[in-house]
Amino acid sequence: MDSLPTELLLQIFKCKELSPVDLVRCGRTCRRYHDITNSSEFKIDYTFQVDHISHSGWRLIRCLLLNPALGERFQSLQIAWHRRRRRDKTTWTTKWNWTEEELAHISAVLNKWGIDDSGTLYRAIEIGLNSEALIPLLLCFTTTLESLDIGEVAHDMISDEYGHTILDAAQIFSHCMGLSSGSPQPGARDSKGERISRTSRRRPLDPSGTYKVDLSEWYHSGAGHYNPGGRLVEPLRHIPWIYNAFNPKAWPPGLVSLKEFSHGSSNSAALRYRPRSLNTWPNRNLSTVLQLPNLETLKLSHINALMGTPIHTQIKPPHKLKHLEIFHYRFYRTDFEKVAILTGGSLESVKCVLSEENFTPWDMSPEDKIRIITDFFHDNSKETLKKENISVYRSFKGFFDDFRFDANENAAMVEQLNAHYGSLDRECHVCDHPYEDDDDLEFYPY
Repeated sequence: MDSLPTELLLQIFKCKELSPVDLVRCGRTCRRYHDITNSSEFKIDYTFQVDHISHSGWRLIRCLLLNPALGERFQSLQIAWHRRRRRDKTTWTTKWNWTEEELAHISAVLNKWGIDDSGTLYRAIEIGLNSEALIPLLLCFTTTLESLDIGEVAHDMISDEYGHTILDAAQIFSHCMGLSSGSPQPGARDSKGERISRTSRRRPLDPSGTYKVDLSEWYHSGAGHYNPGGRLVEPLRHIPWIYNAFNPKAWPPGLVSLKEFSHGSSNSAALRYRPRSLNTWPNRNLSTVLQLPNLETLKLSHINALMGTPIHTQIKPPHKLKHLEIFHYRFYRTDFEKVAILTGGSLESVKCVLSEENFTPWDMSPEDKIRIITDFFHDNSKETLKKENISVYRSFKGFFDDFRFDANENAAMVEQLNAHYGSLDRECHVCDHPYEDDDDLEFYPY
């Protein structure tokens, strides 16, 4: 290793398999490695794995508390969501334990940047069950962060497409806290103190039909709440901690320096699948996102936003936005107009790939709708945005007619996009995954 040139060592240390904790250890090996890992040329592209069983998120924060300068090396941050799955006990990430010194340091950092006036964020971090609460704290260290991709936010701490009950939460919570072997104790009550009946579960675990577990720490960590029948209340009503970081009155340092912000799943997924759920936060807070001081590129992909959700325009915020990308974003005509007004002024390129739902409510031809959307953006950024730099495409022609995936047609559309903008998604191209049988694809018609 000593004989390798510095440029090659930089590439080795940038390997995604090496965590920031590993890099700190490398820097302690010798003076040369220390100089390389602390040089201005060394940048970190990091994937933060929420609730991963390796506790990688908590270990990263522990490392940053000991070596805050490491946060200055973060160039891009991507969030990967690994929530606990109800039916897979191997995903039930256990509680993380802090030392008193670490908690004092965490409290000092949060107070320094004024991002937790109520103390609720600190409490969620202290409990050690939801590593997503660490993201606002992480953004206090990443002072030169340029790119943030928060992915498709998994709101609740338990992931299950069929939903779950408070009894499932009690069992998982007990396991994660080490309170029992995983079986809830008798006598259950919900967050309002009301007793949960055994009818809220497919089969009772106790003759009394109730379970008693104090879930206050589960709720303080950011979990969703349950109705009197024990079923989970719509989890998207809950505001994740990452969203709370978007506060123009007290931006964390990592958001102040941000040039590119992405929200939603990958572009390839946006082209191939219909939304499962309705996340209205991006619509309601578009004005807030645009107030990021140095934001130049905004990518909204597969947001699953509810058609017609009020977009809070209020006063148009000053911004430096140059590039806007919208994939599979479900808007009405007035929504597009509002977005064009909000983002207008300095745009240089706009790229939209839209689902058929964008075209369903409008009583006009798809070509006319595409022309109207194009005009909306051009009229609000005439001085900087040329029409040839505005592209609006339909994702699935005829998609709502038979709910079948046309691989050839979609591949042609991707090729058309790539020819104009380059690779749409370097990780996964629709044309790279031919399907012999359309039945292998799962869609979700209303």
